[in-house]
Amino acid sequence: EMNVQFINRAGARAAKRQVGACIGKKCHDLFRTHDCHTDDCKMVRSLIQDTVLTGENLIVTRKGEAPFRYTCAPIKDDDGRIIGGIEYIVDIHDEMRVVEMAETISQGNYDIAITPRSDDDRLSHALNAMARRLKDLHTRSEHENWLNENASAVSDRLHGEHTIDTLAHNILEGLAEVVGAEVGALYVAADQATMKLVKTFGSDGSVRARSVIKDSEGLIGRAVQSGKSIILRDLPPDYFTISSGLGATRATSLAILPVYFENKLLGVIELGSFQTLRSEEH
Repeated sequence: EMNVQFINRAGARAAKRQVGACIGKKCHDLFRTHDCHTDDCKMVRSLIQDTVLTGENLIVTRKGEAPFRYTCAPIKDDDGRIIGGIEYIVDIHDEMRVVEMAETISQGNYDIAITPRSDDDRLSHALNAMARRLKDLHTRSEHENWLNENASAVSDRLHGEHTIDTLAHNILEGLAEVVGAEVGALYVAADQATMKLVKTFGSDGSVRARSVIKDSEGLIGRAVQSGKSIILRDLPPDYFTISSGLGATRATSLAILPVYFENKLLGVIELGSFQTLRSEEH
């Protein structure tokens, strides 16, 4: 009749009741799993088949659902007759958290995190650290793929024989397409202290790039002295405009990129856009 004759404290906690309140109750009234009253009930099947069976399910109580694994085995008397059954229940809440996290990560979502139960919850802390590490590796991989693909696209434009003017134009045009910039300028190093304008791209007569810039002058000089790129967003309204035959709009982003080869300054590339440049475009 599936009446509970004995239950320990752990079993009673799983049923969200006191031990005394469980004795004499039907097991399906205590745990209300999705296997109860079905052919999947492992306890009924273990008694019919005279074997040990294990399954996983959800215990449904007044306080919610809890995942568990249960193993059922028949109890026999001295003559080998089945007189009842014993059921072991294991809380697999932490195990299911790991499974759910792994499934989420396998779908490419690395932002998932498990809330640790305490500072001593080493499993949760370790899993969260793993997710952060995987996200970092994924981001780096995407960035490297982006660099490799677009470096190849720009390189293709440089094949063959070119004049300095054509070569500079192809460099600016290729970079502009890669990063989504609308205007650009290419300076070459006349010496370690002087940048000379070689080519502009996409600008009109209203924008006049300086023909010579010293390394002590302006943002280009600052980028040369620091050896680092400078990225500006939210440019002042009167900084410069980007125009077409139908109209004009103000630029909002600017990138200044010093170019080096074997620690020797070769030049500086300046790119402007009316869109916000993404970080991987730098």
